[in-house]
Amino acid sequence: MKTNAKTLIMYYSLTGHTKEMAEKQAKKYNAALVEVKEAKKRSRLNAYLQGCVQARRQSSTKIDEVNVDFSNYDHIIIGAPIWAGFPAPAFNSIVDLIPSGKEVDLFFLSGSGSTAKARNKIKKVLSRRNLKVSKYMDLKG
Repeated sequence: MKTNAKTLIMYYSLTGHTKEMAEKQAKKYNAALVEVKEAKKRSRLNAYLQGCVQARRQSSTKIDEVNVDFSNYDHIIIGAPIWAGFPAPAFNSIVDLIPSGKEVDLFFLSGSGSTAKARNKIKKVLSRRNLKVSKYMDLKG
C-alpha cells in the first residue's frame, strides 16, 4: 500500500471482535472507519441459526444506509466475522456497495475456523463484481 493512499475500512461486527480488529487496522493505516449495521439487529441465536444458513448461501442482508464517496479512497479494507465457514451476510451487502474495478483487502475473524474451504467462492463473488482482492487474511478472534 502507498503511504499516502487514502484508506477506508468497512466492517460488520456482531460481537465486537471484528470491530476491535477494524479499529486496530484504522490506526495502522490512518484510515476512515465505517461500521455497517444490519437494518434488523440479530441476536446471537439468530446469527447461529438463520445467519449461518444465509452465510453458507452467500446471501446479502438488509443494512442501514451507508454514505461513502468511494472515489475519495485508494485503498478499501473489508472486515467481517465468519459464520459456518463463510463471511456473515452483511459482508456480501458491503461488497455490493463497492464500485466495480476497485482493489480491496479482506480480513475475516473466526473463533474456531477459517474460510479455507470457502476462499475460492468468496474470491469468485468479488471477481464477478470486478473487484480485485489484493490481500486476504483469516484471523482468529
